[in-house]
Amino acid sequence: MPISRKKKKKKRPAPKMEDIPLTPMIDVVFQLLVYFVFTFEPIDLFAHLQVYRPASDKNATSETQPEVVRINVFPDGYTINGRVVSNETLLNILFRMADLDPNQTVIIQPTVNSPHAHLIELLDMCTNAGLNKFSIISAD
Repeated sequence: MPISRKKKKKKRPAPKMEDIPLTPMIDVVFQLLVYFVFTFEPIDLFAHLQVYRPASDKNATSETQPEVVRINVFPDGYTINGRVVSNETLLNILFRMADLDPNQTVIIQPTVNSPHAHLIELLDMCTNAGLNKFSIISAD
């Protein structure tokens, strides 16, 4: 009987583990990150909020805003909304205004050549009448 010869398999040497270059992979990841950061548009949540406002009150009366009261201070006296008035008339008008609406805003416009004492006198009249909301602006 012939002797069978078994073929011996040649053992192949194990392949060497080579290092995988990570630098190009990291570069690609950072480029993708930069792309997504620059192209990202967040959704404006406040633009899509549903807001339910209460219905208007049926019993509420429509209050009209009072007209603007403009008092000019001149060297020889005062004007209210362009109408010349005396000190007594001005004081009476201020008291009536305070009775109607104590929060009425009075716009005071002193001219350049009006005496400072006239402005102080007008401020005292407003305070005595009960008006404490006034704005002083330049007439020039």
